[in-house]
Amino acid sequence: MFKRPEDPIKKALDEELLLLFQDLRVMQDIDVKKDILATTAKLYELRQKDHVSMDAVVTAVTHVAGLLVVLQHERVHVIASKAFGLIKKIV
Repeated sequence: MFKRPEDPIKKALDEELLLLFQDLRVMQDIDVKKDILATTAKLYELRQKDHVSMDAVVTAVTHVAGLLVVLQHERVHVIASKAFGLIKKIV
């Protein structure tokens, strides 16, 4: 169907993550490895942040569908209110 254009930010994050993993293999210093792992975890979390969960999508679609059903019912089945009769008596 439709192919979404590739996000340049995600591509840059992927490249940076790959570089960090390569650096992690070569490093011998434990403190440097801890820093690289912390940075990698933050970048990975940043990369995953803009994904919408399927639960959120289903919830949103369900709410919109329910709203449309209510609006359709109100449009088709108009309820005559007693308020119109009271307005005639007041005026």
